[in-house]
Amino acid sequence: MQTGAQIVLSGIQLVLAGLGIGVLMAAPIGPVNVLVIQRAVSRGFWGGLAAGIGAVLGDGVLAAIGAFSIAAISDVMVAYGDTIQFVGGMLLIAFGLALLLCRPVLATPVNERSHLLEHTGIIPQTFILTVTNPGAVLGMAAMIGGLGSLIGGLNTNLEALILVAAIMGGSLLWWLGYPS
Repeated sequence: MQTGAQIVLSGIQLVLAGLGIGVLMAAPIGPVNVLVIQRAVSRGFWGGLAAGIGAVLGDGVLAAIGAFSIAAISDVMVAYGDTIQFVGGMLLIAFGLALLLCRPVLATPVNERSHLLEHTGIIPQTFILTVTNPGAVLGMAAMIGGLGSLIGGLNTNLEALILVAAIMGGSLLWWLGYPS
């Protein structure tokens, strides 16, 4: 019996693992999902998709931090954990209050021919909410850390990049189906 044996994943297995992580990170109902739902209801498919793209970009940043250096994210989280939690908590409270205080409107968007470019202002909102959400930060670190310990780490930057792209792809797949 070998001790410390590593599992080596092929490129396709790494992509499938990344897609799974992306969907698992995007699926749980939380503040980002509530914001995407609100944007999809008030602004239609393209508004919801724009909100989802912000979440995809946020997941990509978190995945890149985790994939390229799990030790670095651990150090950053320990060093700035209180600040990250405070900023994330304040943003969650602000978005929650804004959603609580806004008057719900279930009207069909006026411009049925709208497109994604008209809703690009939504992207930074969900991006910032995603990267400052302590649950998303810790969840991504746990998933990538768990995968890294299972396979013995990522051997090259290309493997890390493939994993990040696959995680973003899985997240995008979730959000493409969500607002419709």
